[in-house]
Amino acid sequence: QQRVKSQVDQMVQSVQKNQFQNPSGHAYMVRELTRNILRVTAKDHLARFTFNASEARLISDAAYLHDVGKLLTPLSILNKRGGLTAQEREKLNLHTVDGAMLIYFHPQFHSPFMQKYAYEIALHHHERIDGCGYPDGLQGSELMPWTQIVSLADVYVALTEDRPYRSAYQKEQAWSLITQGACGVFDEKRHAAQHRVAFRGHVA
Repeated sequence: QQRVKSQVDQMVQSVQKNQFQNPSGHAYMVRELTRNILRVTAKDHLARFTFNASEARLISDAAYLHDVGKLLTPLSILNKRGGLTAQEREKLNLHTVDGAMLIYFHPQFHSPFMQKYAYEIALHHHERIDGCGYPDGLQGSELMPWTQIVSLADVYVALTEDRPYRSAYQKEQAWSLITQGACGVFDEKRHAAQHRVAFRGHVA
């Protein structure tokens, strides 16, 4: 669809030009939280999580495209106030595969942030380390470290913003849901890094 192609182009150009039309939107906030978590993990020198500034920028830019596949998800599903049916949930979950394909077939796919990071993040940002995520049921070390960080940022931002089916959680409530496993299982080291970022004024 030409409309979707145009929207994807706009998102990619926003990253490349560092000019964002909606700096308070979900995608941008996930980008910013990812960037700050990466900054903390670099300082902590966590195993497999030490990134230089250049790589951290590419990863956070790629995080901006994590939900690009939702451009192909019906608005009736995205804006539904009640619970989703099993069929609707299945369609929503396809946004991971749809996003990966939109990135793969984009003319800029061979740029570093698209090929190395954005494709993987779009496809696997709903995976969890216990294998209970989707679409591939990856677990443990099968998940790329940067994807785990974006996943955690995505969940935290989603919980702390209004959705059609609920009001936003306070950040303390959101943190409790994450640590209690209500949003899937995350690595404890990522918990520690995200906690430092979210509760030291980096994220409202």
